[in-house]
This record gives sequence, C-alpha cells and structure tokens, in this order.
Amino acid sequence: MLKQWLQIFVSIAILACLTAPALANPHQYSQGDSKWYGAVTYNMAVPFGSTSDFSGDFSPRGVGLDVRYRFAHQWSAGMSFAWQGFDGKTTDPVTLKNATLQGTQFRYTNTVPLLVNSHYYLPDVVEWAIPFAGFGLGAYYMERRVDVGIYTVAKDTWHFGVAPELGVAFRVYSARPVLILRYNHAFSSEGSGDQSFLNINIGLGWN
Repeated sequence: MLKQWLQIFVSIAILACLTAPALANPHQYSQGDSKWYGAVTYNMAVPFGSTSDFSGDFSPRGVGLDVRYRFAHQWSAGMSFAWQGFDGKTTDPVTLKNATLQGTQFRYTNTVPLLVNSHYYLPDVVEWAIPFAGFGLGAYYMERRVDVGIYTVAKDTWHFGVAPELGVAFRVYSARPVLILRYNHAFSSEGSGDQSFLNINIGLGWN
C-alpha cells in the first residue's frame, strides 16, 4: 500500500509542477499576477514520543509538495503532500499484530501526510523575505515495520492529524527558496499511540 501512495504522490507532484503556477510575491498583486503558489521541498524530521521510541531520533529522508491558492491579500488556502521515512535499530522487545518480537531489530516508520491548509503572510518586513504562518489538518497514513532475522512484521494505520507551521520565502532574483518548520501531530489510531515529528523543509517555489 505504501508503494501505491508514493506513486500517487509522485504523479501529483509532476502534475502540479506542469500545471500550477506559483505566486511570486503574495503582497504585490496586480491583474496579471497568478494567484497560485507551489513549492517542492526536501524534508528532514525530528521525531517525538512514540515515533522516536519506535524508530530513531532523526530522519534525513523526506520529500514534500505544497500547492496554495491566494484568495485574499494576505491569505491562501491549499494542500500539502509529503513522505517521511524513519529508521532505527534496537534490541528492545516490540509487539505488532499480537506478536512480541525480541532480538536485534531494524525498525522503520513511513509516514504520508495528506493535508489541507491555510496560510497568513505577514506584511513586508524586508524586501528579500516573506514570512508566513499556517495551519493544516487531514489524514496521516503510517506504516510501521520490524525486521528480525528472516522475519518481517508490519502494521499500517490511518490517523487524523494537525500540522501548525512557520516559514519564510526568500526573494533571490527570479527564484523563491523556502524554509518551513512544520510540527506534525497524528492522533492515536488502533492503539498505536499519538505520532509526532517536527519537519525542517527546504525547497524551491516556482512561477
């Protein structure tokens, strides 16, 4: 199932890059400007709580796509799609699907947030940057897997979650680099416990 979701994500990303123009400057709108903004990001993450206990302390493996539509001078609504993978190694026992596993374990958590969101763009503070704050909510697909020797046990769950964020888009000639700090919190589902992690996303917006 995870492979299917990754294929869907890649297809959406390619389609969005081909069809959705980006809003270059949310504060300076004229009749000819686009109301669309898009960005592709490289995502890193620091997990907390149950997520950290299960599969490690830091993940450099992630990718994201943001698409937004500005409906007012300083407000936009949109969607974000992402994938973040965590992995770790431990000898602590773990219970998945009513089976308790012991021994050296390689653990993996794959997360796919599918969010709708809204953003507020702060008035111009400096010419070269556009700070913003946002809030997202939606579905989180999570796959947790444990490899012990020749055995593999996996469990996938769907969660409802929220994602507040802070970010800044930079003006660098015609490019729009972006930095986003996004806190993801997926509420417990099927006894998995709450899952949470902080994304540090670095990317590039487009027109």
